[in-house]
Amino acid sequence: LKRMKQIPSPRILATHLNYDCFPKSIFKNKAKILVLFQNPKDTAVSFLHFHNSVPRVPSYSSWDEFFSEFMNGKVVWGSCFDHAVTWNKHIEDENTMIIIYEDLKE
Repeated sequence: LKRMKQIPSPRILATHLNYDCFPKSIFKNKAKILVLFQNPKDTAVSFLHFHNSVPRVPSYSSWDEFFSEFMNGKVVWGSCFDHAVTWNKHIEDENTMIIIYEDLKE
């Protein structure tokens, strides 16, 4: 986030961070937050491809091996379910909008 201060406003930040990982100053400054959720099944498949294509993160030899880690939140960025819970607590916040990816496809 330090680099963000060097970019002129308005800024766009794409991230996989949980709500709790952001500095509170972002929310006090009335930043507009757009959160995109995806069906967990699609997220899991996407995550598996990500893990197996990026050399700096662990790769998996099978779907079963990966799925166990995914369901237990032992993948890069942790549990997608925990991520959803932290943002869902703020679904009514004035400057937060949550969008479901599958709804965009319709």
